[in-house]
Amino acid sequence: MNDVITPDISIKLNNDTETYKWGRKSLTSFLGDLCDEDYLKMGFPLKTGHYHMFNYLFVNFNYTSLLDNYIYMDRNQFEPHPYKTVDTNFKFYPDPYGYSKKGIDQNTVWSTFLMQDVIHPHGYQNIPRSMLFGVESDKYKQNRLTKRLVKSYWAQNDQKYQSFFDNTELFIIYGASLGITDSWWWKNIYNSILNKNSELIIYSHSNSDREKVKNKFINACQIECNKADKQHVLDHIFVAPIIENKTVLFSLGVNDS
Repeated sequence: MNDVITPDISIKLNNDTETYKWGRKSLTSFLGDLCDEDYLKMGFPLKTGHYHMFNYLFVNFNYTSLLDNYIYMDRNQFEPHPYKTVDTNFKFYPDPYGYSKKGIDQNTVWSTFLMQDVIHPHGYQNIPRSMLFGVESDKYKQNRLTKRLVKSYWAQNDQKYQSFFDNTELFIIYGASLGITDSWWWKNIYNSILNKNSELIIYSHSNSDREKVKNKFINACQIECNKADKQHVLDHIFVAPIIENKTVLFSLGVNDS
């Protein structure tokens, strides 16, 4: 990875992200990546409003710091206290493309607060001994030897990250293969959708079959579910296409306006 992610690439990403404000636009306008049909079905936009706290937690399964670099709010993109009369520091666009929903439209802009953090549960490139490789299956956890192959065991997922799922209203999966080796995460998202009415956006290639993407997620959860529970979860999953120079979230081609 050190041969691929060179200092030149990191510097280029750092400079372009700051210049074009890609990180800020990703956080403010990502709902515009949904098609109108999915947007109108989603409940999350109506849960947003003025003076809300938008607390973004990025769970980075990648070992590099490219995402950390991209999403970092530098002085060109963020100021903790930019206004004289209010202490808000972030703008959120609940309907960027004007699909219009119960009083929300393209001109709606919420004055809000921003918090964000990035974690690397699978380790860091620059700390080679921290990098985790392995599987995720309950059958491997049944004895002392085989559970050493389980990523969530070494990462201490239950102790460190289980609480993250309690109050999360919207999950986003981007750039993940939806494999069973990360089923601990998918299973917890599934349970949050089922029991806490959370919602999920999965980013996938523009030509992907949306229903196949949803069912791939369900299968990756490695969980037994009845038909009604499964349908409830499927109804709260939305698929956003990744289209070069058009998709807002993590785009490398959409300049800030």
